[in-house]
Amino acid sequence: MVAPAELIHAQYAREVLRFLLRQFGRITVRMFQKKMFQELSEDTVLLLCEGFGEPCGWFSITPGARIEDARADEEETVPVDIEALRCGKHRLTRYLLPAKARHLYEDIASEKCVVRLGGAADVGIGYVTGCNSYFHLTADEAKLWRIPSRYLAPAVLSLGDFHGTVFRRSDWERVLSSGGKTHLLRIPALKSEELPSGLAQYIVHGRERRVSQHFKCRVRDTWYSVPHVRVGDAFLSYMSGASPKLVHNGFGFVAPNTLHIVRFAAGWKWRPLVAGWHSSLTRLSCEIEGHPLGGGMLKLEPSEAERVLVAVSQPQDAIGLVKELDRLLRTDNSPAAQDLADTSILRRRIGLSKSECAILRDAAGKLENWRMHK
Repeated sequence: MVAPAELIHAQYAREVLRFLLRQFGRITVRMFQKKMFQELSEDTVLLLCEGFGEPCGWFSITPGARIEDARADEEETVPVDIEALRCGKHRLTRYLLPAKARHLYEDIASEKCVVRLGGAADVGIGYVTGCNSYFHLTADEAKLWRIPSRYLAPAVLSLGDFHGTVFRRSDWERVLSSGGKTHLLRIPALKSEELPSGLAQYIVHGRERRVSQHFKCRVRDTWYSVPHVRVGDAFLSYMSGASPKLVHNGFGFVAPNTLHIVRFAAGWKWRPLVAGWHSSLTRLSCEIEGHPLGGGMLKLEPSEAERVLVAVSQPQDAIGLVKELDRLLRTDNSPAAQDLADTSILRRRIGLSKSECAILRDAAGKLENWRMHK
């Protein structure tokens, strides 16, 4: 059977897998790096089942480059832990990795200084405007419509061109000076006649553009008042070409649902977690817990992000470590930043060897390469 690729990673596919385990004695999932149907946006896998009515005694993954080479790929078959699959403990994605990398990853997960991001923070989507082009304004647009600053909130819409550990006011001002949309129109749920004239005219302009008829706008009590605008401790990339970014919110910025909002739990400091995010362990964990989209993008849903493993740095090292990581990233030296995080946290704190760090890095590169060549 040809099945959607969500079978290997989606939470809602777990019941399908459990059903198959109850129905067939032998199951193999064939995964291909190149899409089977180039003309479709949907990625797919081949599902092979036999022994109907028998208890499942064999489940395997067979990765390959192309469906045309499927027969030659049979020696790459990897057995899957059936009980882990049945209880939803593991995604099938991890079986693309060599056994040594899988076992090392699972061993590190039990270390005391390694946490799931969800154990230290809440990850949620940013606010939903209903029409980003209307509710986000450049400085010139705000000036043109004479919108008072009290109705504008400094916003970060993307981390795509940002490199660093802390998003500062100076970073926002660079986007501002380049003409970027840096302001969220933030209006309390008031009647339009209570608003300043320029702002009232902008609301009329929104009606004329039929922004008020967009679904997310028309279901609000006051269509132009964007709800659930929160200031988080950090931002997290939602979709990434390379590895997702966890960036401290250095000035109380707000962000739409193009980014995730991270709020750290009581007792957790941001620096040890942001520093740990740059290690090979977290880079690999993002690939395992996230899922690929068309064009090689990596998507992290909030629930997936909360499962990502982070090796937390020593609190006394965190200030200097975050500062140096920020310097390296801003000079476009991410390999050196990863080396620094691996040395400072994975080797010195956890006790991994240089070769074990290399295993994690190579495994992350393998999954990233698989995703990028989709």
